[in-house]
Amino acid sequence: GYLLQDSPYFTQQVKSLREALKSVKDENVRLKADRTKEQMAKLSPLRVPKKAFELRKNSGSFKEVNIPVGIQGKDQLNNLRKDTAKLLEEVNMMCACPKVIDISKRKPGQEPLTELGNPARELVARTARLTLMGRKTQQLQVQVTNLLAANRTGGQVRTDLSTFPTPEFARMLLEKSAESQLIGRISIPTKLGQEDRIPLNLQPSSFKDIHAAFLHM
Repeated sequence: GYLLQDSPYFTQQVKSLREALKSVKDENVRLKADRTKEQMAKLSPLRVPKKAFELRKNSGSFKEVNIPVGIQGKDQLNNLRKDTAKLLEEVNMMCACPKVIDISKRKPGQEPLTELGNPARELVARTARLTLMGRKTQQLQVQVTNLLAANRTGGQVRTDLSTFPTPEFARMLLEKSAESQLIGRISIPTKLGQEDRIPLNLQPSSFKDIHAAFLHM
């Protein structure tokens, strides 16, 4: 038989086409990488959860502080410290390790085989966890505010309610603290000897409304 052999010109052309195809693929990879870098540079920086002050590196719990004997609310303060550390650990774990349902192996429009693989179920569960954490945070804030009010001079409020409204407590504590800033005074004419000074913790807009109401009286 006869031995067929490609012409050198045809072989060189095939080789050139392969090199050109490889060059085009490399250029596409480079362009995609540059585009990805551009998009990543425009993204806002990631918020890495930071450990709270005086946290142990290994356990993640608050460092125990020696509180002098006889201090009112010592046991309650230690319990609040532990509850805060536990809540911070739950929040950090939820932010750092979110659960993502893998849907890459399903075809578009295909229903999951089990309810556990449904992304909607995981979204509802995550929303419920966020709501529960929000309630725990509010409850912890109320407990901390109660403890502050009970141990602040002139700030103790006795009540039979299990929880006290947070805004009222916060306003009372702010009026008793040095954080309040004087933004104005409203003077009302009174009889001699009946002068009295009443401090109020108000927003600037509320102060303007009160001032306008007095002007129109």
